[in-house]
Amino acid sequence: METIKLDAIPNKEKSKLPAVEVANHVDWVNAGFSSLPFNLQTGKPCAFGLFLTPSEEIRKWKDTSPAGAYLFGISTGEEVSQKIDTREIQVRPGHYRSGMIGQVLFQDNEGRIYCDVDLKGIGEIGFSWNKENRINEDPNRPMVIPAGARDFHDLKGDHVFGFRNKAHALHDVQVAEKMLDLGVRTHRIIALVSLQEIISYGGEAPFFKRKNPKKTSIAEAKKKGLIPKDLEPVVEVRAFGTKTRVQEWGLNEANRPFFRKDILREIDDARQLIIKEFKLEESDFDLGEYLKWLAEKMGRNLGIMHANGWRHGNAHGLNMTLDGRIIDFDGASKAEEEWNADGSIQERWTKKNYVKGCFEYDIETATYDLQRLFSEVSRAIFEKEFGNSDKISNWEIDRKVFIRDRETDYRMSQGSISTYFKRGYDSVRTGS
Repeated sequence: METIKLDAIPNKEKSKLPAVEVANHVDWVNAGFSSLPFNLQTGKPCAFGLFLTPSEEIRKWKDTSPAGAYLFGISTGEEVSQKIDTREIQVRPGHYRSGMIGQVLFQDNEGRIYCDVDLKGIGEIGFSWNKENRINEDPNRPMVIPAGARDFHDLKGDHVFGFRNKAHALHDVQVAEKMLDLGVRTHRIIALVSLQEIISYGGEAPFFKRKNPKKTSIAEAKKKGLIPKDLEPVVEVRAFGTKTRVQEWGLNEANRPFFRKDILREIDDARQLIIKEFKLEESDFDLGEYLKWLAEKMGRNLGIMHANGWRHGNAHGLNMTLDGRIIDFDGASKAEEEWNADGSIQERWTKKNYVKGCFEYDIETATYDLQRLFSEVSRAIFEKEFGNSDKISNWEIDRKVFIRDRETDYRMSQGSISTYFKRGYDSVRTGS
């Protein structure tokens, strides 16, 4: 098994959070991986049962009862702080309940290549809170938001911040496996790990002033109202080529300059992985060819889904990776079946128009964010040569930045991205 060094992540020194192993057991392992670079056995605990913690010390009960006191039903003690071993999780803005555990090249049984391994459902990650309670002046520096810090009101299951509910994880598994069978390029879930504990905090102080968290059983967390009673928390162990998403650079105005300086390096990492996977010649797969390939691949992914009656529902840039995978199928469904099952939809639409509208929404969302990626790449190239571009118009950027389209031997543009996306989408219908 070939192992690769953990590649640089933007502002890497600011992008780590500690996690501690909690009581867990492996609930399900994907049979599509006959060989994995780590040990996972159904029903057994594993090293991926992690939950984020802001401290390397946790509170633990220390029994101070005299010898033999238990015979008389006497028990005394106190909570003490104890230093624990933690694992570093790599996190980044836009990913609020998942983090990368490491990188290793491996394959599934069909020969698909994966590299980045991440864990989803390990607790809530915040990059700022609010103006009054912000811990970090830098909005890109991550922090742990503890279970119970937010009032979840009537939220259920997967809508609770930081957690992954088992029912929703199983839906993601089922849809991802179906998409792989259809030929969609996507991620693959390696395993589901059931959590029997989480990390929680006591006391009445604001959460960002609390010290020394403690391990809390799921039953106790539900009893205390830290999590809903219907939540079955699992950690979803996922395999990607690269986890980096198409639109991590456009999350908000504050984040764009922070990531823009790294966008070309991230794209080059993805490009090198694609070259390795498809055995391409590097000289034939430059930046222009990569952007063309990415647009076509994402168009084809959605084309396959739509040709088989599936809508993605959230086909935006945070659900598209830089190596051409469409991921996270929480909102995916059969559009026609959804129309049949929901009377309120039927009151507003005809079946034909509803299904068409679902597919058009997928296409417009994906195309828009791929065009935004092209714009950010152009600005990154401009800034590399000319300096800050925040006050420079798109027209001026396009005039000075030349990304060659080998097919036309002309300058690529946002329009080129739309053209190649459509080509990939239409190729499913034409069988090309």
